[in-house]
Amino acid sequence: MTHTCHWPGCDRRVPPKLWGCREHWFALPRAIREEIWRTYRPGQEADKAPSRAYLTAARAAQDYARAYDARTPTAGRDLDAITVWQPWASLIVAGLKRFEWRTWPAPKTKIGQRLVIHAGSHRISKTEFRNLLCRPEPSCGPDADADGIRALLADGLPSLPFGAGVGEVTLGTPRTAPEIDPDPRSDPGKWGWPMLDPVAWDAPVPARGAQGFFRFMPSPVPEPHPSAGGDPVAAVMGQLL
Repeated sequence: MTHTCHWPGCDRRVPPKLWGCREHWFALPRAIREEIWRTYRPGQEADKAPSRAYLTAARAAQDYARAYDARTPTAGRDLDAITVWQPWASLIVAGLKRFEWRTWPAPKTKIGQRLVIHAGSHRISKTEFRNLLCRPEPSCGPDADADGIRALLADGLPSLPFGAGVGEVTLGTPRTAPEIDPDPRSDPGKWGWPMLDPVAWDAPVPARGAQGFFRFMPSPVPEPHPSAGGDPVAAVMGQLL
């Protein structure tokens, strides 16, 4: 027996004792998550008799989710994402890095799907950055546009967005490194994931990253000032205090 995630609009199925899917559960503030677990009683999903305290916590979660959706950019919503270090994330969505190199082939269920490219918060060293500018082929592919790469990165690494979604691609069918580049130095243990139909967003969308594939969850846009109408998320949190 399963039920649908309680986050409005999510159709993922989860076990009865869970409030929602992993991505949406961790999108809730810790205070709300802790209150849901504190007031949860094993078996309440079977006898349909949750406590008043649990219903209050669950209602606060619903209110938070609606406030989140109202304050969050729509770019990338409902898409899976992968985190890629800069500057390669920006190079991918600019069409200058045609393959993302991994040590495993992507799941068949992801092939042909649109993916958000999330630029991680990790900063590579200055040496790595200089090596990329000097020899882009090892990481960007045998037919890399060296001039285009150097032009995009002319302002240096600090000019690029970090900790944000930067665009979308369609994931192609992975191929081994020797299949992509017959150079005998190609690493047979690496897989190239084709990054097809790249689209760079007009502006980066702040969001948390994760390992592997994950549901893209943009960070809410903060209210400019309480005098502008109050903070709806703070109001929701007040229900639990």
